[in-house]
Amino acid sequence: MTVRDLLSRADSEELSYWMAWDRIEGIPDPHYGPAIITSAIYNAHGGKSKPSDFYPVEPIKPKQSPEQMRAIVGVALTGARARAKAQGRV
Repeated sequence: MTVRDLLSRADSEELSYWMAWDRIEGIPDPHYGPAIITSAIYNAHGGKSKPSDFYPVEPIKPKQSPEQMRAIVGVALTGARARAKAQGRV
């Protein structure tokens, strides 16, 4: 999907929502599911492994606590709501 296509389908409120979601929960790691499956198959054949053994790269550790992330998102959403209210959209 291109940026133009994304902007034609989603308004700024929805994009702000997904940005906030990403900051709090994070977008799921696309390597997690395949790593679990690969690890299970390997272990079923007598191996000893864990899903992280099958990651193509080491997972990135978050540098902020969930509480810090929620505080940042709260400030961002408050600003977005204030702008929307000033523009008469709320």
